[in-house]
Amino acid sequence: MKKIRMLSILACICMCFTLFSSVAFASESAYVLSKNSWPVNLRSAATRSSDVLDLLVTGTKVTVLDKGSEWTKIRVGNLEGYIMSTFLTSSDPFAPGNTSSASKSGTPIYIVSDNGKSINVRTGPGTDYPVLEPVPSGTKATLLESGNTWSKVKTDDITGFVKTEYLTKEKPTETPKDKPVTRYVQSVNSAPVNMRQKATRSSEVVAELVTGTEVKVLSTSGNWSEISVGSQTGWIKSLYLSANKPGEYLTEDSYTAYVTSPNGGAVRMRYGAGTGYHVVTSLKVGTEVTVLTSVQGWARVRSGSYEGYINETYLTTKRP
Repeated sequence: MKKIRMLSILACICMCFTLFSSVAFASESAYVLSKNSWPVNLRSAATRSSDVLDLLVTGTKVTVLDKGSEWTKIRVGNLEGYIMSTFLTSSDPFAPGNTSSASKSGTPIYIVSDNGKSINVRTGPGTDYPVLEPVPSGTKATLLESGNTWSKVKTDDITGFVKTEYLTKEKPTETPKDKPVTRYVQSVNSAPVNMRQKATRSSEVVAELVTGTEVKVLSTSGNWSEISVGSQTGWIKSLYLSANKPGEYLTEDSYTAYVTSPNGGAVRMRYGAGTGYHVVTSLKVGTEVTVLTSVQGWARVRSGSYEGYINETYLTTKRP
Protein backbone atom coordinates (compact mmCIF):
# COMPACT_ATOMS: atom_id res chain seq x y z
CA MET A 1 0.00 0.00 0.00
CA LYS A 2 2.83 2.33 0.95
CA LYS A 3 4.60 1.47 -2.29
CA ILE A 4 1.52 2.34 -4.35
CA ARG A 5 1.12 5.63 -2.46
CA MET A 6 4.77 6.49 -3.01
CA LEU A 7 4.45 5.79 -6.75
CA SER A 8 1.37 8.01 -6.91
CA ILE A 9 3.21 10.86 -5.21
CA LEU A 10 6.17 10.52 -7.59
CA ALA A 11 3.82 10.51 -10.59
CA CYS A 12 2.16 13.72 -9.39
CA ILE A 13 5.53 15.37 -8.87
CA CYS A 14 6.62 14.40 -12.39
CA MET A 15 3.40 15.71 -13.91
CA CYS A 16 3.73 19.02 -12.06
CA PHE A 17 7.36 19.34 -13.11
CA THR A 18 6.49 18.60 -16.74
CA LEU A 19 3.62 21.09 -16.71
CA PHE A 20 5.81 23.76 -15.09
CA SER A 21 8.60 23.19 -17.61
CA SER A 22 6.14 23.33 -20.52
CA VAL A 23 4.61 26.59 -19.34
CA ALA A 24 8.01 28.14 -18.64
CA PHE A 25 9.31 27.07 -22.04
CA ALA A 26 6.21 28.31 -23.85
CA SER A 27 6.80 31.80 -22.46
CA GLU A 28 10.42 31.90 -23.64
CA SER A 29 11.25 34.81 -25.93
CA ALA A 30 13.79 34.85 -28.73
CA TYR A 31 14.92 37.18 -31.51
CA VAL A 32 15.37 36.64 -35.22
CA LEU A 33 18.98 36.95 -36.38
CA SER A 34 19.61 36.59 -40.11
CA LYS A 35 23.01 35.35 -41.20
CA ASN A 36 23.09 37.38 -44.42
CA SER A 37 20.91 40.41 -43.50
CA TRP A 38 17.92 39.13 -45.56
CA PRO A 39 14.55 38.48 -43.87
CA VAL A 40 13.98 34.93 -42.64
CA ASN A 41 11.04 32.79 -43.78
CA LEU A 42 8.32 31.86 -41.30
CA ARG A 43 6.83 28.64 -42.68
CA SER A 44 3.61 26.72 -42.14
CA ALA A 45 5.47 23.46 -41.38
CA ALA A 46 8.97 22.37 -40.42
CA THR A 47 10.14 21.88 -44.01
CA ARG A 48 11.72 24.17 -46.59
CA SER A 49 9.04 23.22 -49.10
CA SER A 50 6.13 24.41 -46.94
CA ASP A 51 4.29 27.72 -47.51
CA VAL A 52 5.93 30.98 -46.40
CA LEU A 53 3.61 32.71 -43.92
CA ASP A 54 5.71 35.83 -43.42
CA LEU A 55 9.20 37.32 -43.74
CA LEU A 56 10.86 38.22 -40.42
CA VAL A 57 13.67 40.77 -40.22
CA THR A 58 16.60 40.69 -37.80
CA GLY A 59 15.54 41.86 -34.35
CA THR A 60 11.94 40.60 -34.57
CA LYS A 61 10.88 39.40 -31.10
CA VAL A 62 9.06 36.04 -31.09
CA THR A 63 7.63 33.59 -28.58
CA VAL A 64 9.10 30.08 -28.66
CA LEU A 65 6.43 27.36 -28.56
CA ASP A 66 8.40 24.23 -29.38
CA LYS A 67 12.17 24.27 -29.79
CA GLY A 68 13.93 21.69 -31.94
CA SER A 69 17.48 21.14 -33.13
CA GLU A 70 16.66 22.09 -36.74
CA TRP A 71 13.26 23.80 -36.62
CA THR A 72 11.49 25.80 -33.89
CA LYS A 73 7.78 26.56 -33.67
CA ILE A 74 7.19 30.21 -32.78
CA ARG A 75 4.46 32.80 -32.43
CA VAL A 76 4.82 36.34 -33.75
CA GLY A 77 1.75 38.57 -33.51
CA ASN A 78 -1.25 36.45 -34.55
CA LEU A 79 0.86 34.04 -36.62
CA GLU A 80 2.22 30.67 -35.55
CA GLY A 81 4.72 28.84 -37.71
CA TYR A 82 8.18 27.34 -38.01
CA ILE A 83 11.60 28.92 -38.41
CA MET A 84 15.01 27.29 -38.70
CA SER A 85 16.53 27.24 -35.20
CA THR A 86 19.85 28.63 -36.45
CA PHE A 87 18.11 31.96 -37.13
CA LEU A 88 17.06 32.47 -33.48
CA THR A 89 19.04 34.03 -30.64
CA SER A 90 18.21 34.65 -26.99
CA SER A 91 19.60 38.20 -26.96
CA ASP A 92 18.27 41.27 -28.76
CA PRO A 93 20.66 42.05 -31.67
CA PHE A 94 19.84 45.74 -31.35
CA ALA A 95 20.32 46.00 -27.57
CA PRO A 96 22.94 48.62 -26.57
CA GLY A 97 25.36 45.91 -25.43
CA ASN A 98 25.24 44.24 -28.84
CA THR A 99 25.86 47.35 -30.94
CA SER A 100 28.21 50.28 -30.64
CA SER A 101 28.85 51.86 -27.26
CA ALA A 102 25.86 53.99 -26.35
CA SER A 103 25.93 57.61 -25.27
CA LYS A 104 23.26 59.95 -23.98
CA SER A 105 20.14 59.55 -26.10
CA GLY A 106 17.71 62.21 -27.19
CA THR A 107 20.26 64.54 -28.78
CA PRO A 108 18.91 66.40 -31.86
CA ILE A 109 21.21 65.82 -34.85
CA TYR A 110 21.25 66.12 -38.64
CA ILE A 111 22.09 63.46 -41.21
CA VAL A 112 24.37 65.11 -43.77
CA SER A 113 26.43 63.77 -46.68
CA ASP A 114 29.46 65.47 -48.21
CA ASN A 115 28.09 65.28 -51.76
CA GLY A 116 24.49 66.19 -50.95
CA LYS A 117 23.16 62.74 -51.92
CA SER A 118 20.68 60.70 -49.90
CA ILE A 119 21.96 58.48 -47.09
CA ASN A 120 20.75 54.96 -46.37
CA VAL A 121 19.11 54.24 -43.02
CA ARG A 122 19.57 50.52 -42.30
CA THR A 123 17.97 47.94 -40.03
CA GLY A 124 21.28 47.21 -38.29
CA PRO A 125 24.80 48.60 -37.72
CA GLY A 126 26.47 47.49 -40.96
CA THR A 127 26.22 47.60 -44.74
CA ASP A 128 25.08 43.96 -44.76
CA TYR A 129 21.76 45.00 -43.21
CA PRO A 130 18.81 45.90 -45.49
CA VAL A 131 18.04 49.54 -46.24
CA LEU A 132 14.92 50.81 -44.50
CA GLU A 133 14.78 53.99 -46.57
CA PRO A 134 17.21 56.50 -48.12
CA VAL A 135 16.85 59.94 -46.49
CA PRO A 136 17.87 63.26 -48.08
CA SER A 137 20.99 65.01 -46.80
CA GLY A 138 19.99 67.49 -44.10
CA THR A 139 17.31 65.28 -42.52
CA LYS A 140 16.73 66.14 -38.86
CA ALA A 141 16.79 63.18 -36.46
CA THR A 142 17.14 62.19 -32.81
CA LEU A 143 20.26 60.32 -31.69
CA LEU A 144 19.35 57.12 -29.82
CA GLU A 145 22.75 55.37 -29.61
CA SER A 146 26.17 56.67 -30.65
CA GLY A 147 29.10 54.53 -31.76
CA ASN A 148 32.45 55.01 -33.46
CA THR A 149 31.26 53.58 -36.78
CA TRP A 150 27.46 53.28 -36.63
CA SER A 151 24.78 55.12 -34.68
CA LYS A 152 21.10 54.47 -34.10
CA VAL A 153 18.80 57.38 -34.99
CA LYS A 154 15.11 58.18 -35.23
CA THR A 155 13.57 60.43 -37.88
CA ASP A 156 9.92 61.47 -38.10
CA ASP A 157 9.01 58.14 -39.71
CA ILE A 158 11.72 55.51 -39.18
CA THR A 159 14.25 54.24 -36.65
CA GLY A 160 17.47 52.66 -37.85
CA PHE A 161 21.24 52.89 -38.21
CA VAL A 162 23.46 55.27 -40.19
CA LYS A 163 27.23 55.75 -40.33
CA THR A 164 28.34 58.07 -37.53
CA GLU A 165 30.43 60.13 -39.97
CA TYR A 166 27.17 61.42 -41.51
CA LEU A 167 25.88 62.89 -38.23
CA THR A 168 26.34 66.46 -37.06
CA LYS A 169 24.81 68.67 -34.37
CA GLU A 170 25.07 71.73 -36.59
CA LYS A 171 22.12 72.59 -38.79
CA PRO A 172 23.16 72.46 -42.47
CA THR A 173 23.22 75.72 -44.39
CA GLU A 174 20.04 76.01 -46.43
CA THR A 175 20.60 76.17 -50.16
CA PRO A 176 18.40 78.11 -52.57
CA LYS A 177 15.37 76.18 -53.71
CA ASP A 178 15.62 74.52 -57.07
CA LYS A 179 13.12 75.19 -59.80
CA PRO A 180 9.89 73.22 -59.36
CA VAL A 181 10.11 69.69 -60.75
CA THR A 182 7.17 67.82 -62.30
CA ARG A 183 6.29 64.52 -60.64
CA TYR A 184 3.31 62.15 -60.62
CA VAL A 185 1.49 60.64 -57.69
CA GLN A 186 1.86 56.86 -57.57
CA SER A 187 -0.06 54.97 -54.90
CA VAL A 188 1.06 51.51 -53.82
CA ASN A 189 -2.46 50.04 -53.66
CA SER A 190 -4.47 52.42 -55.88
CA ALA A 191 -5.88 54.23 -52.83
CA PRO A 192 -5.64 58.06 -52.79
CA VAL A 193 -2.50 59.55 -51.18
CA ASN A 194 -2.86 62.20 -48.47
CA MET A 195 -1.39 65.65 -49.05
CA ARG A 196 -0.87 67.20 -45.61
CA GLN A 197 -0.53 70.71 -44.27
CA LYS A 198 2.87 69.94 -42.70
CA ALA A 199 5.56 67.28 -43.17
CA THR A 200 4.23 64.94 -40.47
CA ARG A 201 1.74 62.06 -40.48
CA SER A 202 -0.29 63.73 -37.72
CA SER A 203 -0.76 66.93 -39.71
CA GLU A 204 -4.14 67.86 -41.20
CA VAL A 205 -4.99 66.35 -44.60
CA VAL A 206 -5.61 69.15 -47.11
CA ALA A 207 -6.27 66.96 -50.16
CA GLU A 208 -6.42 63.34 -51.36
CA LEU A 209 -4.50 62.77 -54.59
CA VAL A 210 -5.18 59.85 -56.91
CA THR A 211 -2.54 57.94 -58.84
CA GLY A 212 -1.43 59.86 -61.93
CA THR A 213 -2.02 63.34 -60.49
CA GLU A 214 0.59 65.75 -61.84
CA VAL A 215 2.26 67.88 -59.16
CA LYS A 216 5.14 70.35 -58.84
CA VAL A 217 7.82 69.55 -56.24
CA LEU A 218 8.88 72.80 -54.54
CA SER A 219 11.29 71.43 -51.90
CA THR A 220 12.11 68.38 -49.80
CA SER A 221 12.51 67.85 -46.07
CA GLY A 222 13.56 64.44 -44.81
CA ASN A 223 11.24 61.84 -46.36
CA TRP A 224 8.68 64.48 -47.40
CA SER A 225 8.24 66.68 -50.46
CA GLU A 226 6.53 70.04 -50.54
CA ILE A 227 4.28 70.10 -53.60
CA SER A 228 1.75 72.28 -55.35
CA VAL A 229 -1.24 71.02 -57.30
CA GLY A 230 -3.61 73.55 -58.77
CA SER A 231 -3.96 76.35 -56.23
CA GLN A 232 -3.11 74.13 -53.25
CA THR A 233 0.24 73.61 -51.56
CA GLY A 234 1.10 70.88 -49.07
CA TRP A 235 3.36 67.97 -48.18
CA ILE A 236 3.42 64.34 -49.36
CA LYS A 237 5.72 61.38 -48.61
CA SER A 238 8.41 61.38 -51.32
CA LEU A 239 8.07 57.64 -51.95
CA TYR A 240 4.63 58.30 -53.47
CA LEU A 241 6.10 60.48 -56.23
CA SER A 242 7.40 59.19 -59.56
CA ALA A 243 9.21 60.87 -62.43
CA ASN A 244 7.14 58.76 -64.82
CA LYS A 245 3.41 58.96 -65.30
CA PRO A 246 1.82 55.65 -64.19
CA GLY A 247 0.95 53.46 -67.16
CA GLU A 248 3.17 55.23 -69.69
CA TYR A 249 5.50 52.23 -69.79
CA LEU A 250 2.87 49.94 -71.32
CA THR A 251 4.08 49.39 -74.90
CA GLU A 252 4.07 46.71 -77.56
CA ASP A 253 7.23 45.32 -75.92
CA SER A 254 5.39 44.54 -72.67
CA TYR A 255 4.98 40.85 -71.89
CA THR A 256 3.68 38.44 -69.24
CA ALA A 257 6.08 36.79 -66.81
CA TYR A 258 5.92 34.80 -63.58
CA VAL A 259 7.73 35.22 -60.27
CA THR A 260 10.28 32.51 -59.49
CA SER A 261 12.73 32.00 -56.64
CA PRO A 262 15.57 29.49 -56.04
CA ASN A 263 14.43 28.78 -52.46
CA GLY A 264 10.69 29.13 -53.03
CA GLY A 265 10.48 32.25 -50.90
CA ALA A 266 8.56 35.43 -51.70
CA VAL A 267 10.28 38.02 -53.92
CA ARG A 268 10.37 41.74 -53.12
CA MET A 269 8.96 44.38 -55.44
CA ARG A 270 10.75 47.70 -54.88
CA TYR A 271 10.09 51.36 -55.65
CA GLY A 272 13.24 51.62 -57.76
CA ALA A 273 15.76 49.55 -59.73
CA GLY A 274 18.03 48.47 -56.87
CA THR A 275 18.13 46.87 -53.43
CA GLY A 276 18.49 50.27 -51.78
CA TYR A 277 14.88 51.17 -52.57
CA HIS A 278 11.97 50.67 -50.19
CA VAL A 279 9.87 47.51 -50.60
CA VAL A 280 6.43 47.95 -52.21
CA THR A 281 5.22 44.41 -51.52
CA SER A 282 6.35 40.76 -51.68
CA LEU A 283 5.09 38.42 -54.40
CA LYS A 284 4.74 34.66 -54.06
CA VAL A 285 6.37 32.29 -56.53
CA GLY A 286 4.06 31.80 -59.51
CA THR A 287 2.51 35.28 -59.34
CA GLU A 288 1.71 36.57 -62.83
CA VAL A 289 3.07 40.03 -63.63
CA THR A 290 3.22 42.34 -66.66
CA VAL A 291 6.77 43.41 -67.51
CA LEU A 292 6.65 47.04 -68.66
CA THR A 293 10.33 47.83 -69.22
CA SER A 294 13.84 46.86 -68.09
CA VAL A 295 16.54 48.98 -66.43
CA GLN A 296 20.04 47.55 -65.81
CA GLY A 297 18.93 44.07 -64.84
CA TRP A 298 15.73 45.21 -63.13
CA ALA A 299 12.25 44.87 -64.60
CA ARG A 300 9.49 47.36 -63.95
CA VAL A 301 6.40 45.21 -63.47
CA ARG A 302 2.71 45.53 -62.68
CA SER A 303 0.81 43.01 -60.55
CA GLY A 304 -2.81 43.88 -59.90
CA SER A 305 -2.83 47.35 -58.33
CA TYR A 306 0.90 47.21 -57.50
CA GLU A 307 3.67 48.58 -59.72
CA GLY A 308 7.41 48.52 -59.04
CA TYR A 309 10.75 46.85 -59.80
CA ILE A 310 11.89 43.22 -59.50
CA ASN A 311 15.33 41.81 -60.27
CA GLU A 312 15.07 40.02 -63.63
CA THR A 313 16.66 36.86 -62.19
CA TYR A 314 13.38 36.28 -60.32
CA LEU A 315 11.21 36.33 -63.45
CA THR A 316 10.46 33.62 -65.99
CA THR A 317 8.21 33.48 -69.04
CA LYS A 318 7.26 29.87 -68.21
CA ARG A 319 4.47 29.34 -65.72
CA PRO A 320 5.98 27.52 -62.67
